[in-house]
Amino acid sequence: MKNHRLLIVSMIALAVVGFFVAFYLTVEHYLGQVPACSFLSGCEVVTTSAYATIFGVPISLFGAGYFLMIASLLLAYLQQGNKKFFLASGALISVGAALAAALIYVQVGILGAVCIYCVSSDSISLFLLLLFIGARKTAQK
Repeated sequence: MKNHRLLIVSMIALAVVGFFVAFYLTVEHYLGQVPACSFLSGCEVVTTSAYATIFGVPISLFGAGYFLMIASLLLAYLQQGNKKFFLASGALISVGAALAAALIYVQVGILGAVCIYCVSSDSISLFLLLLFIGARKTAQK
């Protein structure tokens, strides 16, 4: 059970990092700025593409909400021990990981450009899925 708790705490920490990455991208969007890409030059292409918003709302804003919801659900699970919070976070993480994979495809396969912040956010979603699978296995023991 100690490993399970460690996995949950790690997931919360990753979700918080994901929140700040998505929040940064959201702020840059609303300021009308392109995120500063240090070693990759695709941020402008990705963040100004037609794929960067849904009905004028930046995808990063949805991402910030997604990561905040995951962290909140997992915190509630740690505090209350109710598996419904854990399972809800897993459902959300599964959807987020699928969307993250699709967004990585859009960047690489369609736009031919990579935004390091976007890929970081997407990678966090995929890693959260792996951690959730591990946490689910440790919860069953």
